[in-house]
Amino acid sequence: MKLLRILEESPDAAIDEAIQDTITDAEKLWEPLEFEGEYPLTGFGISTLRPMHVGDPEASNYNWWDIAVAAANTWQDWVSHTVDEKAYLILAGIFNLSASPSVTELAFKANGQDLPVQNLEHMYAYEESLAWFSTPFAVKPEGKIVSRIYGKVAQTEEIGLLGFCIAKRVYLIDEN
Repeated sequence: MKLLRILEESPDAAIDEAIQDTITDAEKLWEPLEFEGEYPLTGFGISTLRPMHVGDPEASNYNWWDIAVAAANTWQDWVSHTVDEKAYLILAGIFNLSASPSVTELAFKANGQDLPVQNLEHMYAYEESLAWFSTPFAVKPEGKIVSRIYGKVAQTEEIGLLGFCIAKRVYLIDEN
């Protein structure tokens, strides 16, 4: 997995393939429900990835992306979450809205597999601090997603994930 802003490539085809593969898997798992796009009425659909999809409902950041970098120059947990049985997550990229970003590296473990550590510093050189993963990855219902970050300064960081949630309607319309 590489961050694509470096190479000026577009991950559109890879993201579309991940979405289509996930929809196919969901149709089998949730049969007889059908995929109904962005506005499902009775089946399942797709929406943008929200903090609640990867976070703890008791956390203060349930509806916005942030993390308190607790200590400088050390790894710490960011996301440690078991996906709801009504949802699939597709993680496709990362963004950081902090005025002076601290997070320099990011590591994921998804579906029991460790993924390569990514250095994020180069994305801060762009006008928009965001980067797409060359290979998006999906986390199945009841699958585990774990992410750790490395920060160089202790501060609250406005960092989040880019991606999609394919889920049953009841999950997509949850306003929590």
